[in-house]
Amino acid sequence: SGGCGALSFYAVTPCRVADTRNPQGPFGGPSLTAASMRSFTIPASGCSIPATAQAYSLNVTVVPAGLLSFLTAWPAGQTQPFVSTLNSFDGSIVANAAIVPAGASGAISVYVTDATDVILDVDGYFAP
Repeated sequence: SGGCGALSFYAVTPCRVADTRNPQGPFGGPSLTAASMRSFTIPASGCSIPATAQAYSLNVTVVPAGLLSFLTAWPAGQTQPFVSTLNSFDGSIVANAAIVPAGASGAISVYVTDATDVILDVDGYFAP
């Protein structure tokens, strides 16, 4: 067992948390517009992730309308970091793995520089 405050990783069968190509809803559309931010409360999704999760192992996929300078994912309620989770300079579909800490109410925020659809799949989480 780990030290004080240590977290364990719990793998889960990959599950689609959100897909903005789907009908409008908290885990569906609309697509993200240029320079927009959206939050997703992962424990409230249909993926059975407990509210005790303190970080998520995600696969983040973008289906951009064209060039996408970058997408950033971070804990909801915190300051947006100046880092890129993924890029699609040629407008192609791109996926990347990301470990994102849980923010307020277990939510994560996603910011995109350019119009795109975003797909979030969870394959595990970190919890005490």
